[in-house]
Amino acid sequence: MLLCPVYMYTGHLISLLFHFRSHTMEVVKVFSGSASKHLALEVAKVLGIPLPTVEHHVFPDGEQRIQLREDVVDQDVVVIQSTGIPTDQNYIELFLLLDAASRNGAKSVTAVIP
Repeated sequence: MLLCPVYMYTGHLISLLFHFRSHTMEVVKVFSGSASKHLALEVAKVLGIPLPTVEHHVFPDGEQRIQLREDVVDQDVVVIQSTGIPTDQNYIELFLLLDAASRNGAKSVTAVIP
């Protein structure tokens, strides 16, 4: 598994995704955390791909569970998640999304933090 650098500027996001597409001849999977759903929908719209479903469950004690509802084996995965307020919850969600993609066999995982 290859972990790609974290991209902090969304202006480079579209070119990053097209870079993946041109090198792999496949469409990347773009997942969104709850803090950046609107941006991820716009990115998916520009790329002409559907936004996969992410199941996010928060237990009564505050613990969280993330499940990706799409096959990511040998795929390039991009996770878009802001780390704004509430920062701690958004970071945990980002880390859980990255971990879920990695454990499910993604070829590469890239975090985009707008």
